[in-house]
This record gives sequence, C-alpha cells and structure tokens, in this order.
Amino acid sequence: MKKFLTSVILLISAVMLCTAVAGAETYVDYGDYQYKIKRDGTIAITDYRGSATELEIPAEIDGMKVTEVEGYGFHECKTLVSVTIPYGVKKLGTGAFNKCTSLENISIPDSVTVIGSDAFIGCISLRTIRLPESLQYIGSYAFQGCRLESVYIPDINLDIEGEAFSKGAHFICGRRSSAERYARVYGLDYTYALDDETPIPDDKEIIQSGDYLYENLNEGTVSVFRYLGNDTEVFIPDKIDEKTVVAIGEKAFYDRIFTSVYIPDGVSRVGVSAFEKCERLESIRFPLNLREISERAFSGCRRLKTISLTGYITSIGNYAFYECESIVEINIPPAYIGEGAFSGCSNLTKVKMSEGITTIGGAAFGRCTSLEEIILPETLTELYAYAFEDCTSLKRIRLPKNLSASSIGIVDINNTIQSPFNNCTSLEAIEVDEENSELYSIDGVLFSKVDNRLMLYPAGKTDSVYEIPEGTKIIGDLSTEGYAVFQGNSYLERIIVPQSVTKIGRRAFSNIENKVYVEFPGEEYSAELNTLAFDNSPGVIIKCAKDSSVHDYAATNEVNFELYGGYSPDSQSAQVLLPIIFIVVIPVLLIAAVIVIAILFIKKRKI
Repeated sequence: MKKFLTSVILLISAVMLCTAVAGAETYVDYGDYQYKIKRDGTIAITDYRGSATELEIPAEIDGMKVTEVEGYGFHECKTLVSVTIPYGVKKLGTGAFNKCTSLENISIPDSVTVIGSDAFIGCISLRTIRLPESLQYIGSYAFQGCRLESVYIPDINLDIEGEAFSKGAHFICGRRSSAERYARVYGLDYTYALDDETPIPDDKEIIQSGDYLYENLNEGTVSVFRYLGNDTEVFIPDKIDEKTVVAIGEKAFYDRIFTSVYIPDGVSRVGVSAFEKCERLESIRFPLNLREISERAFSGCRRLKTISLTGYITSIGNYAFYECESIVEINIPPAYIGEGAFSGCSNLTKVKMSEGITTIGGAAFGRCTSLEEIILPETLTELYAYAFEDCTSLKRIRLPKNLSASSIGIVDINNTIQSPFNNCTSLEAIEVDEENSELYSIDGVLFSKVDNRLMLYPAGKTDSVYEIPEGTKIIGDLSTEGYAVFQGNSYLERIIVPQSVTKIGRRAFSNIENKVYVEFPGEEYSAELNTLAFDNSPGVIIKCAKDSSVHDYAATNEVNFELYGGYSPDSQSAQVLLPIIFIVVIPVLLIAAVIVIAILFIKKRKI
C-alpha cells in the first residue's frame, strides 16, 4: 500500500514538474524590465513595460552586466523619445526597438557589434543616428521605415545586409568605405566625413592664398575650396589672386565658429554642406546673383535667425536649411524646394512662397512645429510625401488649382503616395481651389473627382462621427503601398461607410490607435476590402450585418468586429484561451484523474 501511494505521489510530482517546465517562464522581473540570464552570466533584456519618454537602460541588473537587448525587447514602446544604451551592450536583437514610433534619439555605445534584422523598423521619428566604431554587422530591414536624414558611419569594415536602410537615408561616411559601396548599390545619397586633415583629392589643383584654399575654374574665376581662418565675422573676398570668386565649394566652411558671413555678389552657387554645422552663425549676406543653394548648404546652423533669399535663386537643395531652428520668417523665390529643405525649423511661423514655385519636396517643411499657416502658390504642381509632416500647429491649408490627385504625396523613389500632412495633429481642414479639375473638399475632407475617392481626413478635425458621403466609391489606395486615410486622428469614434463604396484599399484604416467603430450598416456590400486595410489599428472595431461579406472579411482577417443586433465573440479571445487550456487546464485535469484513480484503487484494496 505504501509503495503504491509513494508511486502515486511520484507520478503526481512528475506531472506537476512537466507542467512547470512546459509552462513556466525563464524570465526575471526587475522594475519595468524583464530579463534572462545568459550562459556567460550576463543579462539579456527581454522586455520593457514602462512608459518613460527618456530612458537610460541600466548597465547592470542585480549585480550582472547587461550585454544584450533581445529580440523585440522594446517592441512598440511608443512613448520612448530618447534612449541611451549603456556601454557593455554588444547586441541589439531582431526587432529590438521595432515600431517605437516616437523615438527621436538613440545613443548606441562603442561596444555594440551587431544590430539585428528589423531592429529599428518603423521608427518613423528617427531622423539622425550615429553608429559606433565597434559595429560589425547590420541586419536586413534594420532601419526600414525610418526617415533617416543623417546616418553617421565611421570608416570601418561593416557588413550591411540588403535593404537595411530605407530609400532617402543619407550616409555620412568615409571615402571608398563599405558604407559608401552600400550607398552606391542601393541608390542612397552620401557625403564624405571631411575635416581639415582630409587629403586634397588627387584630381584637383588646390592653391592657398591667405586664409583660403581655392580651385581655378575657367576664364579667371575660382571656387573657394576651404576656409582656414578663425575670424568670428567672415567677409569672403570678391577676388582671390585677382580672380573672381563665383562659387563656394563642398564643405568649404564646414563646422566653423564665425557668427556672420558676407558672400560677394559674384557667387552664383553655394556647394554641398558649404556652411553645415556652423552652429554659431547668426546672419548671412546672400549675393544678388545667387542661383543655387546646394544640398545641406546651411544644415545645422541652429542660431541663424534671418535669411533673405534673392529672386534669382532657382534651386534650394535637399536639407539646405535643415534644423535652422532659430529662423522665424522666410520669403522663398520661385525656386525648386528640395526634400527636407526647411525641415526642423521649429520656430518658423511665417512662409511666403512666390508664384513660379512648382515643386515642394518630401518633408520640405517637416517638423516646423510653430508653422500655423502657409499659402501655397497657384503654380505648384508637385507636393511630395511628408512635405508638412509634424507641423503640429498647422490648422488649415488650401490646395491650388494645378495640383492633381497623383501629385499629392508622391514618393519619387518607388512611385507611391503618402500623406504630405502626416502627424499634423492640429490640421482641421484641407481646402481646394474651386478651379481644380481633379480635387475637391467636403467639410474639410479631401476627395478626388476622377474616381470619387476619399483621399485624406485631417488629423485635427474634431468631429466624433464621420459619415462618408453617399456616392464615394473608393477609400484610399492611391498606390501599391496604400494610403492611411484616417491616420493620426484621435477624435473619431464612429466612421459610417455607405454602400456606394466599391473598394477599400491597402492601409485605408491603418494606424488608428484609439477605439473607433467602422460601421457597414447595410447587409449587401460589393466592396473589395484589401487584407491590410485595417493594418496596425488595434482599436478599430468593424460593425456589420451577420453573414455579410464584411463579416466574413473581419473574421477571416482577424479584425475585431461586432454584429448588428447581437454580440460576436472576438476571434482573438480564442487565441488567448488556447495557451491557457494547454498550459493550465489540461495538466490540472491530468493530476485530478491520477488522484481519482488512486482513490478508487485504494477503495478496491480495502474491499
């Protein structure tokens, strides 16, 4: 009898042990963190559950060094704005900071050797990143979806997987480096990290005259190659060695300490990064004959307060005045406005655009957070994606007569369409000139006349209920990538879809974070719904008729839904219950069965 009881107890213990092994977590909680101990006795952070905006990850936890952020450790931590990773961390795992959509600053120490695949994918607020010299490998898609304007890469032998960076990323790297080769292969912009010790290129004949190095051009003209002086007020001469100065070369005044600069009237071109990072520069006298301001020419001139651009300028290059955060007001001549040209000018409140401007590049005025109003010229024909992204004070905008549906939010690299007004959280209305042949606005909402398409609902429109007008045929889907029509609006609680809608495109209802009912009140809808129409919108609930095509769509694609006249169980609840059944219920039933058998056996022995 004792042997039997002992066997029963051992059997029960074994079952419980197996259950514990199968269902127990191997992780340890430490404040807002969860970690596991690696074989070498160091720690890998596996999860962060806090809500900090600025975070310094601890170098040690419970007396053990942190050496890794494991895959998806900070996945969708949407409150994070700034993160400092401690020295000693060697690896950022797959998806480590995946979809941290508010992340603007990440400090990666000179100990990290691996950045895994998808590590920062979808970090849409990340604009600048500096990679450490210790880095050896960057996985595929590591920075996809990041709108990186500056990627500082040391001159190291770095293995970068294909498509690690999105189109539009700008590398600052060494000459003939692996980063330069990657940029060339994948069509990314790049410039060289240049300082005073950088050797003069072999193919250039550079001459020194006083504080200037210059290059001969033709017919007695020269281009300033580099400024060697340390004056706080710089007056670039009209002539050097009796030759007329007509251009300022690439990085000629890069990272200098002067507060003002006079550029002579003979100069027609300011070269790439010519005055970049002149952080003490407050005023510039622009030449009368200036025609071209090149890429990043004045990028990072944070104290620059006023700029008076002449009417002869035909091109303002990409990121030309990027993060010139002290500029308050500008008048822009009839010139091409490049990508990110005035991005980050956070104190800019007034912009006057001249007639004759035809193109505003992607993110041209991105993060101009003080800009409340802007009047677009009638001559404008191209408004690129994210042109006014994060202009959180912009309340109203009027689209001119020459803009077409296909030229609003274009992305030239892959012919897709994205909103020019992404995260314009105060934008209440998008108006359209009455003479526009393709676009129209109803109550501040943008539509296309060509195909009765709902294009964009303003993020700052405060209505709680929006009934899409009868007659609307298409919602979103202006390209293969789709168009997030309602993205960023936190006021809507109900969206009512009419039966006239025949197509709901990819991402049409994506990126909606608050709880919103999307209602399909009729039983018969012939609408074609893209499988990703509700992508990344956990708060959206489809409300529809039982057994309708919309009901089938919601159930098939695991979108939350409710039925008119009755409750429909959330398909996701079953997914939650199944692990509980296998990990908890079945082992408990098994233990109970063993106990019952033991009791019956004991009773039988007594009889």
